[in-house]
Amino acid sequence: GCESAMRHALLWARARAGAAARAVRRALMDSLMGLFLRNGIIYNVAWEDPRVDGELLQLGPDDRLLVLTTGGCNVLDRLLDGPEHIVAVDLNPAQNALLELKLAAARSLTHNQFFELFACSNRPLFDSVYRAKMRPLLSAAAAAHWDAHGSFFDDVMYAGAAGTLARLLRALAAACGLGGLISALQTA
Repeated sequence: GCESAMRHALLWARARAGAAARAVRRALMDSLMGLFLRNGIIYNVAWEDPRVDGELLQLGPDDRLLVLTTGGCNVLDRLLDGPEHIVAVDLNPAQNALLELKLAAARSLTHNQFFELFACSNRPLFDSVYRAKMRPLLSAAAAAHWDAHGSFFDDVMYAGAAGTLARLLRALAAACGLGGLISALQTA
């Protein structure tokens, strides 16, 4: 009777406290993520090999695809498969702006210029071609983003949150005596 009721009440109170603590932790993490990553680039490039997806999906002209935008690389790679339609979505508007910029660059620049921007971090090139060639092809939201964030092209490979993490991991590897190995892997 009474002991059983007390035990149930205690279990109920613990469960409620646990749920409340989880809700507070979740809200705190969401706030921290918003604070550090608010509308900023998280994924600068795709770090995985999109050829694996292409081989597995075997897309054709009758296929429609819904993908996460992230760095936009996988979306562009899936375009090469020739599906009927691709919808790219991301909760972070900066990721969508990055995809739009990559599409605008592919449409308006030479292959060499595209490579110089995204593989070689050629900021002077970005500054010289952005307004005349790429900006007219962007949505108002993407144009506003890139009007304010040309510094992305100061160091594309280490831009965004993923790039910051890569830089930190590289420093940690160097501190652990693995700097030479990392350099050798990068030039291989």
